[in-house]
Amino acid sequence: MPAAVVPEGILNSWQRSKYLGIGTDEVVVPYQPDYDRESRLVRAATPVLDRLEQALTGSDASVIVTDRNGWVRDRRVGEKRLSAHLDRVHLAPGFNYAEQFVGTNGIGVALEERRPNVVLGTEHFNERLQSVSCAAAPIRNTVTGRVEGAMNLTCWNGPARPLMAALVQEAVEDIERVMYEFSSAHQRALLEAFQQVTHYGDRPVLCLGQDLVLANTAASARLTGDDHRLLHEAAAEFGHAPRTRREVRLTGGASVMMRCRQVDSSAGAAGYLLDLAFTDRPADAPGLDTGSRTGTRHGSRAESGAAVPWPLPGLAGTDPAWNSVSRTVTRCARERTPLLLHGETGTG
Repeated sequence: MPAAVVPEGILNSWQRSKYLGIGTDEVVVPYQPDYDRESRLVRAATPVLDRLEQALTGSDASVIVTDRNGWVRDRRVGEKRLSAHLDRVHLAPGFNYAEQFVGTNGIGVALEERRPNVVLGTEHFNERLQSVSCAAAPIRNTVTGRVEGAMNLTCWNGPARPLMAALVQEAVEDIERVMYEFSSAHQRALLEAFQQVTHYGDRPVLCLGQDLVLANTAASARLTGDDHRLLHEAAAEFGHAPRTRREVRLTGGASVMMRCRQVDSSAGAAGYLLDLAFTDRPADAPGLDTGSRTGTRHGSRAESGAAVPWPLPGLAGTDPAWNSVSRTVTRCARERTPLLLHGETGTG
């Protein structure tokens, strides 16, 4: 097939498959028969697959669900001939269809690129798969945004099937809806509070729970994991106090004005919603209340008002992003872990 007519996503997948040295004439994939058949993903997908199985009875189509690593967890097939073919190419529960093992295929590309895709016949890297076409899409946890798995529709090659991708996306949304219902009351409350505040405007917003962090782009671009912990500690001191504002020193030496609101769920306190305003100056600059909260990599300092030392003493620059890089370099040097610095001349 000429490169000019190959979709970019397929071409990229072919290049990755060739680089990995994946074979084109045999399907050789790992097999793992022992897996959790009661996982949250499987439980959420089961009612959706049950419904689709009834609709596909007698048709030359199959629906398949995998986990985030490409392990097939469930499969429903409309007719025996297709079922036998899928068995021969190991597209069955317990086998792994990640791109790194099979090459270009719907499941592998959906998980690798984290977006819906359609792979038609000869677009498959492995010749054994070129008699079928498939559409696939990632399944996400709507609370955390994390990819939990993939949904795949496979059928024999034939006339163009424009509804394949739409059917897969509809099934994915149904599974994600069930998974959301499985989420804890705390997670749902935090997500709803976060969405309400971030629906309009682009000011920095951070939502902190016991095991969940939600941040919009304006906040995530300037905060580190250490900052999240520091802000959570500061928020915990506010409790139910509404519209409380406080200046907090971040781990890089800059400071942020924080307005905090506690988020409650039906099960009690879920976490905190923080409306942030970066001051773009060190927290110990003139005019700052010495009672402001401070922090280092290991937590907050007693309210001493002392400045947090720069990660690399003597290094110019106070931009939060620059300080974050400096902290990373310092940590890697201390832990003796590999580090690559890439950029314009003089970077490293």
